[in-house]
Amino acid sequence: MPANPQNRGSDRRPWAWLAFVAAVATVVLAAVLNWPGGSAGPGTPGPARPAAVTSDAAARPQDNDCSGGRVFLTFDDGPGPGTSLLLNHLAALNLRATFFVIGDHIAGNEDLIRREVAEGHSVQNHSYHHFNLVTGVDLTGTRRSPWGPSEIDTELLRTTRTIMAAGAPRPVEYRPPYGSVNAVVDQAAQRQGLRLVMPWSDDESGNIIDSKDTETGVTPTDVVQNVSPGIRPDAIVAMHDGEIASADLIVQALPAIVDLMNAKHLCSSVDIRPDATGGVLAGPGSQRSSNS
Repeated sequence: MPANPQNRGSDRRPWAWLAFVAAVATVVLAAVLNWPGGSAGPGTPGPARPAAVTSDAAARPQDNDCSGGRVFLTFDDGPGPGTSLLLNHLAALNLRATFFVIGDHIAGNEDLIRREVAEGHSVQNHSYHHFNLVTGVDLTGTRRSPWGPSEIDTELLRTTRTIMAAGAPRPVEYRPPYGSVNAVVDQAAQRQGLRLVMPWSDDESGNIIDSKDTETGVTPTDVVQNVSPGIRPDAIVAMHDGEIASADLIVQALPAIVDLMNAKHLCSSVDIRPDATGGVLAGPGSQRSSNS
């Protein structure tokens, strides 16, 4: 006997209800898992979240009002993993900077050197191997021998030639690794037409600010606090872009620094003031060191 047509809908109704309940449960579960702070339960890792970085969209770019003077932003140890990130943010904030590059970091990164030049930045000399130019101590802590004017000449000249081969103009400035310099080093640099730009001063009158961005445990807030008191006309700010960690610190700190520059009607410049020695050559030579 054929089934009663009135019962056919009743026969299917329980299965339809179960399907509806399952669909609703799936939607609710997905919403919970994707809600901010939601999780899949104890011990279950959620999706990886990127570290918070200050958004350029919310940051106020540098004004073109230079009526209060100029500030010189400098970066050491590149080109490296942090350079491209830094260049993106410098462009967004309308900033110009000077890059003191290491010669043996350029191979394979020539495009970054060309980009720095194309975007209005300055590329200068930070030696070829980042040895201490006064002592000849290399990155392993070994003193290289012999070490004297000839070796210093080679470190600087080789870097200059590598910079030019990558497509940048001939450097006219140098920053000695670790800020270690004496008369012998400076005379070797001057023979090549390079003038000294230090990463720190003997005292506040030198008007050079060490951001301390490579020191252990430093935060973006620390960088801002280290830099802000010295932001004034003709200040030189020493920072780093060789590693992604230091570049990321600077990227997060720059908007607050730019806000302060704007408030003081200061703008960035690559035309570093002639007296950039920090007073370190007044005595027998540099005793203090930095990570630059």
